[in-house]
Amino acid sequence: MNDDRPARGGATATVVAPGVPRLPIDPRIRQRLIEVRREQGRRRLRFLLTIAGILVVAAGGWGITRSPLLTVRHVHIAGTGQTPVAAVRSAAGLTHHRQMVDLDPGAMARAVGGLPWVNTVKVRRQWPSTVTLTITERRPIAATADRRGWAVVDATGRVLDVVSVAPANLPTVGLAPPPPGTDGGVAVQAGEPGTGVPAELASALVVASSLPAQLSVQVAAVIAGSDGQVQLALKNGATALLGPPEGLPDKLTALITMLAKAQVGKAVVDVRVPSAPVLTAPATGQ
Repeated sequence: MNDDRPARGGATATVVAPGVPRLPIDPRIRQRLIEVRREQGRRRLRFLLTIAGILVVAAGGWGITRSPLLTVRHVHIAGTGQTPVAAVRSAAGLTHHRQMVDLDPGAMARAVGGLPWVNTVKVRRQWPSTVTLTITERRPIAATADRRGWAVVDATGRVLDVVSVAPANLPTVGLAPPPPGTDGGVAVQAGEPGTGVPAELASALVVASSLPAQLSVQVAAVIAGSDGQVQLALKNGATALLGPPEGLPDKLTALITMLAKAQVGKAVVDVRVPSAPVLTAPATGQ
């Protein structure tokens, strides 16, 4: 019978396996094999305990982030004038309670920035439960006629609103030549609020956004020609020729000076060369 016990005298031992000859193993090697197996077992146990610990911590962390204590409970919105607060909350996805950890400030800012009047947005999370949105709105500089009424626009041509009556405090912008009986230029089809007006109005918008306050109140319309030339229709019936929207500070200063010095009536004031402005009186009978 095969026997794997140490041989008498403790010098050698044999290992028996089916079909394999008996092999002698030194007791020290046998002991080392036993220690290696035990160490491998301890390593596996440590690994399993580590994984279990990570899972416990992850589950605990997930549970904490889902805690009612970290739910958005306070929303502060500052800087709105023309933009309804409800529209800001809706665009930001804050119409219902959300977890603070789920908020994406960048995505929220982009969504709110798509609202017509919004220029810039800053979103800040204040842990554990407060979100603050600070907004700056666009400044309207003109209105342009279209089939729906009047589109109020900013300096970039963004449509801020559509109203039935042109705002009295804003000049209008349009394309030359103006239709008979009006001074607002040819009507264009503006986009919906939040979109832009046709590129043909770009030169007129540059001028409208550059008008100083003392001149803006005297301007009824800023009219852009197809060749890039711009003219102003003044409320007193006069017309000012500005040419292309270049060197505007000098041209507008020359126009203000001419209007202060002379009773221009329905005359044409040509300031295309600002150092040599020309005043042309209206034809007799006008």
